[in-house]
Amino acid sequence: MRKIIITMLLAGMGSILYSQESAEELFKTAESKFYTNDFKSTIEYCTKALDMDPNICEAYFVRGNSKYQTGDFKGAVDDYNHAIDLDPGKAGYYYNRANAKYSLEDYFGAIDDYNRALELKPETTISDEPDYKKMIKAYDKIIDINPDNVKAYTIRGILNAKLLDHTAALSDLNKAINLDPENAKAYYARGNVKFNIKDYNGAVVDYNRAVEINSSSVTKTPELMDYAQIIEFYNKIVEQDPEDAAQYRIRGVIKCKYKDYKGALEDYNMFVKLNPDDPYAYSARGEVRFLLNDHYGAVKDYMISVEMITDNTKKDTEYGKIMKAYDKILEINPFDIKAYMERGNINYIINNYSSAIMDYDRVIEINPENHNAYFCRGRTKYMSGDIEGSLQDYNKSIELKPGFALAYLNRGGIFTETGHITEAISDYDKVIELDPECSVAYKERGYAKLKSGNKKEALEDYSQAITLDSTYAEAYFGRGSVKYYLEDYKGAIEDYNKAIKNNYVNATAYYNRGFSKSRLGKHKNALKDYNKAIELDPGYVDAYFNRGYSKHYIGDKYGACFDWSKAGELGYDEAYNLIKQYCQ
Repeated sequence: MRKIIITMLLAGMGSILYSQESAEELFKTAESKFYTNDFKSTIEYCTKALDMDPNICEAYFVRGNSKYQTGDFKGAVDDYNHAIDLDPGKAGYYYNRANAKYSLEDYFGAIDDYNRALELKPETTISDEPDYKKMIKAYDKIIDINPDNVKAYTIRGILNAKLLDHTAALSDLNKAINLDPENAKAYYARGNVKFNIKDYNGAVVDYNRAVEINSSSVTKTPELMDYAQIIEFYNKIVEQDPEDAAQYRIRGVIKCKYKDYKGALEDYNMFVKLNPDDPYAYSARGEVRFLLNDHYGAVKDYMISVEMITDNTKKDTEYGKIMKAYDKILEINPFDIKAYMERGNINYIINNYSSAIMDYDRVIEINPENHNAYFCRGRTKYMSGDIEGSLQDYNKSIELKPGFALAYLNRGGIFTETGHITEAISDYDKVIELDPECSVAYKERGYAKLKSGNKKEALEDYSQAITLDSTYAEAYFGRGSVKYYLEDYKGAIEDYNKAIKNNYVNATAYYNRGFSKSRLGKHKNALKDYNKAIELDPGYVDAYFNRGYSKHYIGDKYGACFDWSKAGELGYDEAYNLIKQYCQ
């Protein structure tokens, strides 16, 4: 008899009775015929049973087995298809269909079914060990057709390893890795083979490489060695070199795979200790803490990871983990104000203002006296364009906590922006009263005074801000602007220099410095600043207009006319008068 799986499952079959024999009785007769190798009669009785009840998946399976034994491989595949349609969770159905497809030389189809059978392989449906030799032959055929098939070499190597043919396994896995040096599964499988032949150094190199390529490769590889074995192996590796952070990481990954989260946390603690500048270390430890229901601990680690990561896409991934942790915290305790506040703050950081406002709303609903929730909601409403709503929230925050300096500072900004300069200056006075060392308050009050026309006091405030913080780029820019308006161009240039030196990348800073240089007759130097201003803001009409003047003064008529033409295009009508005067 051809080798197939013959275990039958009778549970759940219908027991509808008919005038002569029921479908169930016909199928039982078919089974008995099959076990006596009477395949023709088996097919006949299965067909009668299926005519009465077309939903007996085992009848299709047994009829398929009989067709397979008689050499009707196509008919067998058809019956296995029906059985799988009715019950796609039986590994034996896929395994026998794979054998039939193999006989039809459909090697790719056979491999797909073998793999599916191995994924399922419940004990109730497979009584025999899979025929690895036949599967290897299928991969032999696939490799004959396509000698560069990485997947085929990888899986054939794993199958050879199952048969303890380590030489063949290594050959296949080496080939897979040569074809695809980023094949984490092949490295991990080769590590298993090396471990089994006691090449421990080679094994750890391959395990490390697998995790380096894809930290989840360990958990995705079905061919794991015994858990106790691999943990014992890594224990020895760690003992030999307790300063090797990578080994703690890998051992932590393996412990997570087997749900030893406490043990994994111990390993990640060591990984972080030995490798404190690796954001992955904190992120991975955060995931373990999440699994241990230490959700606030997870958030703390994810936040450290976010601060260290520079790639915005990876930052977004970490923020997603943070949100998941807060969601879990609030699922457990829907009244956790701290979680709502912190989640709202994260939503604010990632510009998800509507969700942030909802979180702050919830805090206020739970505790209407929470001044910080009003402040944060006010800040968020401002960013979303709701200026009036923002002002109301700042008012409420101040009402609840009259000594809240930050609320006065932000409300002062709204007053300045909306032209209520007296109210703005009053708020900044209050901030300075509460916190005399607040350089931002002096800088903002200086700007408000400049807008009111009080240049002398504006200059004093900007100077005080700089006294409190000698690297405050915006304060240097503000003071430079006051000097610019006072026509102290030399002093203005000095302040703009310091603002730019302290990383104040702003088109107006370069434009104002360029204009100040022009007023001092330094037109060539001015051109560099005008160029930079236009680079930062290609629509900066004043920069084009005055660059045209500087070019005119150094004799670059063509360049001057071009810039004035561009300024005219951007709406600077006076530019056309200069074109008529100098460019005709």
